[in-house]
Amino acid sequence: MNPTPRPLALHRNDGGAQDARVEGVLAALALIVLVGAVAGNLYAQKRRARPRQSVYDVIRRRLEAERARRDPDP
Repeated sequence: MNPTPRPLALHRNDGGAQDARVEGVLAALALIVLVGAVAGNLYAQKRRARPRQSVYDVIRRRLEAERARRDPDP
């Protein structure tokens, strides 16, 4: 009596624990990125932007400098 051959059952690891670790790492990375974005935003809010020079002030200073070079006061 030969038993009927059954197909080989390959041992498959469904990866339950490994999948949980990968998901945990991805969740941690997402949390780190989120915390970094919030911290960067808070830092950027408190940082003062440098005041921009007025175009009119720059032109006025340049004209005054040119006049001073051209017409020195005695």
